Amino acid sequence: MIISPTNNFIFFKSLKTAGSSVEYALHKACGPNDLITGGTSEEREQGFLPQNNTMVNGNTEALKFHSHTWPEMLFERSSAPLSTWDNFHKITIVRNPWDLCVSAYWWALHIHPPVWLKIQEGDTQKKVQWKFKAFLDARGEYEPMWPGEDDYIIKQLDYWSETALHFLHPCIDTYIRFESITGDYHDLCSSLNITPHNLPYFKSSQRKLRHHYSYYYDDESRSMIAHAFQDLIAKFGYEFECK
Repeated sequence: MIISPTNNFIFFKSLKTAGSSVEYALHKACGPNDLITGGTSEEREQGFLPQNNTMVNGNTEALKFHSHTWPEMLFERSSAPLSTWDNFHKITIVRNPWDLCVSAYWWALHIHPPVWLKIQEGDTQKKVQWKFKAFLDARGEYEPMWPGEDDYIIKQLDYWSETALHFLHPCIDTYIRFESITGDYHDLCSSLNITPHNLPYFKSSQRKLRHHYSYYYDDESRSMIAHAFQDLIAKFGYEFECK
């Protein structure tokens, strides 16, 4: 997340939407008083460092905000009055949920790889679809985005759908679409009157098979996504594409 009084915007970084790339590019326009939650080790190596995101909690230093803070979390955790945020331009990114969940699969397998769920290059399409559907039904352990809470275990499909929906909020002024990310980012920079930068690629090595997302789905798993993400699909008109 970025809170930029310098340029009067808040960027809420949603998950598995290339949010790191947009956040990295936007931080180049930030001033010394802006809050930047920072990124992964890969991003830090390129100079994307946290800024103004720590506070003293008792005798220890703690983070003010998680990097994937969503609007309600900001409003609830901030000590500032709600009216403080009224004049900020609020931005996030959305992505076709069938595509998003394939990206989530490869990320989750990269972090916590249960061998029986790992798709191998020699797997048939039917086996790929079985493993992917099993992943959606499996339970995973995730760190909390609210500081001070314990890790929790949740069904993968529930985690990714519930988290994505947290970023759909009436306060959002601009939704960048993953599918048109470069053009939407440049349009955003024009509206904010800031200089655009090239969007870098992060975490691009995690996906081991380069098939179109439709390759991973059978009828049942396709319907699972349609149900879990129905609000996002209805709002943005996303459809399942076969390629």
